[in-house]
Amino acid sequence: MSVGISRQFNRCDYQSLNTNHFFCIMGAPAARLTDMHVCPMVTPGVPPIPHVGGPITGPGAPTVLVASMPASVVGDMAVCVGLPDTVAMGSTTVLLGGKPAARLGDPTAHGGKIVLGAPTVLFG
Repeated sequence: MSVGISRQFNRCDYQSLNTNHFFCIMGAPAARLTDMHVCPMVTPGVPPIPHVGGPITGPGAPTVLVASMPASVVGDMAVCVGLPDTVAMGSTTVLLGGKPAARLGDPTAHGGKIVLGAPTVLFG
């Protein structure tokens, strides 16, 4: 495996090296401002108002560009019906501006998750 490709992986199972190959777990695609999230929350009322999610609006990490867009970090706001949603958790190994980087699949405060990311940039 070349050095460039091995850097895309954040964790490797080196115990299986005795079989002349090993398996590495890749990071998740990086989330950017304008990437979408979904929200399962429902505001009670008559009729109940479902939250559907929307784009991540920031402020993000303006000095870090991922596929020409500012990277998203924990604490970024996201458009949602009712109160705004926020990115709740992110990478434990990648910090952008001192905050964990947000990735595809990371949870939001309303119980949803980020559903879009840059497939060419992987964060562990």
